[in-house]
Amino acid sequence: NAYNILGRTNFENNDPNVSIDYFKKAHILFDSVADFEMSVTNLVNVGAVFSGRLGQQDSAQHYYFKALDIVKNSNDTKTRSNLLFNLYNNLGNSYRRQKDYKKALDYYRLAETLEIKEYRLKTKKILYGNIELAYYYLGDFEKAYTYLYKYDSIKDAIGLAEQNAAITQIQEQYDNEKLRADNLEIAAQRQRNRNLLFVALGIILAGGILGILLYKNASKKRKLAEQEALLEQQKVSNLLKEQELRSIDAMIEGQEKERQKVANELHDDLGSLMATIKLHFDNIKGDGSDEALTNAKVLLEEAYQKIRGIARTKNSGVMSDQGLLKAVESMGHAINGTGALSVTIEDFGMGERMENSLELTLFRIIQELMANTIKHAEASKLNIQLTQHKDNLNIIVEDNGKGFDRSQLDTTVPNMGLTTIEKRIEHLGGNFTVDSILRKGTAILIDIPL
Repeated sequence: NAYNILGRTNFENNDPNVSIDYFKKAHILFDSVADFEMSVTNLVNVGAVFSGRLGQQDSAQHYYFKALDIVKNSNDTKTRSNLLFNLYNNLGNSYRRQKDYKKALDYYRLAETLEIKEYRLKTKKILYGNIELAYYYLGDFEKAYTYLYKYDSIKDAIGLAEQNAAITQIQEQYDNEKLRADNLEIAAQRQRNRNLLFVALGIILAGGILGILLYKNASKKRKLAEQEALLEQQKVSNLLKEQELRSIDAMIEGQEKERQKVANELHDDLGSLMATIKLHFDNIKGDGSDEALTNAKVLLEEAYQKIRGIARTKNSGVMSDQGLLKAVESMGHAINGTGALSVTIEDFGMGERMENSLELTLFRIIQELMANTIKHAEASKLNIQLTQHKDNLNIIVEDNGKGFDRSQLDTTVPNMGLTTIEKRIEHLGGNFTVDSILRKGTAILIDIPL
């Protein structure tokens, strides 16, 4: 559903290529859970983007025919007619856009033979309009007029039905107003009959009204006191929230300083020492036949490179000129090198650099999510997508691990867990969504305004 929503959003934002990618991913997931109707619908969405937005009719027809095979091989009769009608009509539109009007008419006629249960008149009106255009472009004006007449007849029938509904509504309003006027007249007559009684009861009512006013005044004061108490409570809650966010900022700042300290010590002290030892080994003269000396040089070089690698990892690389994407790709490459987890990084529109502190915060969040996958998910694949739009950045971290029930997590542990990540994203004004299914995997969606 997340991919499906992202596909629609990018389609509405006139970003067809990104829209197609998300619709394809949604189709694969719906197909994997045997959701027949949604799987076909997403294939039709892909075809519609290729046909209507990109003008690539061959690609559109490929996805339409793929959806058609699924429908024809399905035993689901409930939505079969509607889906077939939609596919035949879309195929006709695609061939019409290719100016293959005869082939377009073949598929329009197939659609015309189907009985549509929902929105029958409006659906037939659209089809007759398409057929009329195809005959018009073929120069068969007689048949074009025939279907134009059918189109106008249905259009008039729809208009008449809407007009009748409006007349019925007006009649009901008139009847209601008339009934209301009659009731008011009856009430007025009763009121006149009771005037003498009201004069006698005036003093009693005056006392009652005074009592009600006093009661309302007291009630109003009580409500004002309750509202003031609620405002004070909200102030305290906001203060606690701000203190919690400052605590998280201090914790992350402390972690960054510790990482930098470790990286500097590795690079400046131990790295320098290893480089000096390596230089002395290189100056040892020999003919290369001493196997122990050769092995020692190899091991020394390996240790030296590992120390440099650890220093680079601790000093994340986000603060360099490479930026967030390069840092994430570098981290994914390092994890792939272990052979324990297959990591893929996908990016869409990641062009311009963001503010450095924001990139560093996002990198630490992604780093922690990757660490959680390695430590807890028991996954074999991890996919990270970064999509940069004009006003927001979208991040999806998805694995095929064992999943989890978030309500069972311990939120009291003071670490960079999901709860803390969520608070950091909330502090950035973003949204954080966790979609995890036991034995299916976990998808985490992050949306940050830029």
